[in-house]
Amino acid sequence: MGDGVIERVRSAISAAGLTQAELADRIGIGSDKLSKSLSGTRRFTSTELAELASVCRVSIDWLLVGEESPSPRMAARVSESMLSNETQWAALAEEYASADETLERLGYQHVIPPLPPKPATTSFVHHGQVLAHYAIQAFREAGYSPWDDGLIEHIEDLFGVDVAIVNLPQSFHGFTWQTDSFRLICVAASTNWARQRFTLAHELGHILSNDAHGELIGEVAGSDWSHYFTEKSANAFAGYFLMPPEEVGTAHAQLKDRDEISALDELAWKFKVSPAALSARLEKLQLLTADQRRALAGLTMLDVATLLGKETEFDRESALSARVRAPRRLTQQLRAAARSGATSVRQLARLLGMSPDDYLASTDYSPGLREVELMLDDDESGVG
Repeated sequence: MGDGVIERVRSAISAAGLTQAELADRIGIGSDKLSKSLSGTRRFTSTELAELASVCRVSIDWLLVGEESPSPRMAARVSESMLSNETQWAALAEEYASADETLERLGYQHVIPPLPPKPATTSFVHHGQVLAHYAIQAFREAGYSPWDDGLIEHIEDLFGVDVAIVNLPQSFHGFTWQTDSFRLICVAASTNWARQRFTLAHELGHILSNDAHGELIGEVAGSDWSHYFTEKSANAFAGYFLMPPEEVGTAHAQLKDRDEISALDELAWKFKVSPAALSARLEKLQLLTADQRRALAGLTMLDVATLLGKETEFDRESALSARVRAPRRLTQQLRAAARSGATSVRQLARLLGMSPDDYLASTDYSPGLREVELMLDDDESGVG
């Protein structure tokens, strides 16, 4: 391993503010091995370099050749107070990107489908609508719909996006991290699952538009940021994707008691959107009176669930949307790599927000056949 790599490793350690002993402990090798690697008498393994890059918040490409990989592109839905505190969630995205780099170095393939052509339009509504039509068509061809259970898994499978549910500051709903070979959506853990689904769709709109690049693109209430074309387009995408006008119109026409709010509640539950969002769509379709819209928009999803007798389903959805979830592909492949001995469990544990010891203690344990037989013999011997 060349002197350049060693010097960049030393630089990364220094910039991270770590001692060699602290770094050795963080990446799971002895201090003597680290010392030998830094002196050039021992080579870093690919796994050690990957974990070192993750801990020191640098890319493996920079450690090996001194060049950064393509800069990630971000878009986020944030409150104004969050604009000055970008590093909190950027570090989280870098952790996932580092895991992806590790898996790539270990030979795990992640083929992501090409993005759709960029719509040739100056209308943000039409831009979002065209991309939503593309996404809905992809869902239909796979036998899915956007209002199925398992929306996160479907997005992961169809568009090559790694999706995480993470703890984010209040009023910070989610963000997107995108490079040419890696796509990430993070949404906030929240019991407000209808809001979370809209955020997920909004961020998918950024991914498919490939516009989450350059500086932070934010949606800030009461400021000029909210007028950005990309944010408006992503909102239009989410609205069309979750509530396709044709589908909503057809479902509405099938209602027997259109004047009853309970019938409109059924539509909100079917499409898994908030009553306020549904009321906006129905108004655009000229299917609601002003009084009906006010009445519907004043309800919450809990109100809908209560009116429809769906409290149990509501509680289940709330529990799922509030549960922290690391990207499925990354965790599955890191588990496979750890089982094969290609890497340690340290990076996997970090992704899951656990220490390595806690992760190992939490893994499933299945007793062998002989142990089961002994257990049964013990049970039988105590009978009578």
